[in-house]
This record gives sequence, C-alpha cells and structure tokens, in this order.
Amino acid sequence: MLDGVGPGSEGLGKQFEWSSYERLVSIAKNDLDSLQYNIYHTTVTEVKKVLSKMIIPALVENQALPGFVTQETSGRLLGRLIGQTDKGPSFSTDDVIHLLSKVNKAMKSFHLEEDIIAQVFINELLKLIGVNSFNDMLMRRNFASWKRGRRVPC
Repeated sequence: MLDGVGPGSEGLGKQFEWSSYERLVSIAKNDLDSLQYNIYHTTVTEVKKVLSKMIIPALVENQALPGFVTQETSGRLLGRLIGQTDKGPSFSTDDVIHLLSKVNKAMKSFHLEEDIIAQVFINELLKLIGVNSFNDMLMRRNFASWKRGRRVPC
C-alpha cells in the first residue's frame, strides 16, 4: 500500500483506508496469537495428564534404585477386601521415555523452535516429573527416614 500497489493505486478502484487496514491486521494478529496459545496450552495440558498417570507407577513404584525398596501397605487394604490383587506397576520407565520421545518427534515435525521445545521439556514436563516423584516419596512411610540416610564422614 505504501508503494502504491493495491486496489486504490493509479486511480483504479476506491481509496484504501489505512486505519481500517491496520485494525484488520491487528485483529488477525491477535486471533492468531490466541490460537497459538490455545493450541500450546491444550497440548501441554493433555501431555501432562497422561504423564502424571505414569510418573508414580513407572518411576517410584518400579523402584529401579537398589536399596530403596519399601513395603507400602497404606491404601491397599480396601483393594484386598474387594478382591483386587496388586499386579505391580502398570507403567514402566520405558513408557515414560517413549512418551517423551513421541512429544519431541511431534514438536520437531511441526518445526517448532528449539527454545520452545526446551521450554516444554524443562519447564513443563521434567519439572512435573520431579515434583510429583519427590512429593510421593516424601509422603511414603519409612521412605525418608533416618534409618535410610547415609552418614557422610567428616
């Protein structure tokens, strides 16, 4: 428009109104920003829902670390009375790694910037894994006791 190219140039057509054009462009920009935010927010929320169901069975109850095996009996009495048997964790560490790799491949296939991918993984998903795992371990009986601690020689 500024270079004279458009429907109002050379006396053909009606004159362009710059203020209405700016208003339309700003509305379109705001709509696209809102759409981008909504897609990001809903995608990360859905991935967090799936991941939060996997964290405790895969990383804490699987107990891959030697010497950190506990017998947790609280909350399972009702399951024994109903007749349910404990079949072990329903997810494994491989399931968590597989989910994270699928998210990474999906983000790279949509050609997202590396900063956005790092933000999703570091600020969203890995923080969720760390916080949920830590809180669950603190709430378990005899998991964070003095007996489990190691004495560091001075």
